[in-house]
Amino acid sequence: MACFLAISGRRLCAKEENFTDGIKAAAFSSNTSRVAVIRGSVVLQDGSPLVGVNITFPQHPEYGYTISRKDGSFDLVTFGAMSVTLMFQRPPFLLQTRTIWTPNNNFLVLDQVTMAREEAEAPKCDIRSVLSPYPLVLPYPLPRYTGACPEKGPAVPELQAVQEEVSIPGAFVKLSYLSTRAVGYFSLLRILLTPPSPSSPISPLGGLSKVHVRTSVQGRLYQRWYPAGPGLVHKLVWNKTDVYGQEVWGLTHATGRWSME
Repeated sequence: MACFLAISGRRLCAKEENFTDGIKAAAFSSNTSRVAVIRGSVVLQDGSPLVGVNITFPQHPEYGYTISRKDGSFDLVTFGAMSVTLMFQRPPFLLQTRTIWTPNNNFLVLDQVTMAREEAEAPKCDIRSVLSPYPLVLPYPLPRYTGACPEKGPAVPELQAVQEEVSIPGAFVKLSYLSTRAVGYFSLLRILLTPPSPSSPISPLGGLSKVHVRTSVQGRLYQRWYPAGPGLVHKLVWNKTDVYGQEVWGLTHATGRWSME
């Protein structure tokens, strides 16, 4: 087991082969607040995983390297808040590079890296006559602010949670209960993908057949597609643990990407 890096006050613990091979833990111990974990996968053109791809930092060889696993996945540890270039190599496939900005003290999930033996022409899409939909992340009130509106009651329907504060006689502090902190509660995020109006041109009849959604939170990747139609809502349900199964407390960031077909 390897347990040598801290992210958001917790230590990352996973099998050694899940982390960068040949890297020195001491290289990051001096400033653990800048640690970043890069996760991703390497596939062939037909979508099958590619094992044995050598993944390095060509501009920073001292950061070490890793090799993609049987399912094509890989993990890399580096410093956050900086730009780095990754190089993907495995003969006889063409070399691939990705330049990314690493987050500070967090995970970064890359798009799939596709490797081929020869250059493939990128598909061309004429979208000049297509009305592009604009997905909308539906906002939720933050739990710490709900106590400021007692007239709305203890229930927070958007969060499917209950919050209540009880004053302690003779003291300036209060007892605070928030059901989202209970064991088994799942965080929920809703994304409105297409307009709710049935008369909207964003429909299967308007040339749209599928809506693809890709979201990630704390190293966990969620992917799904929906048949096109009005009023599509994607729900991201998260169990408040990172990709290594460790509990995450407090607020965290989720990233999302959607594409139309």
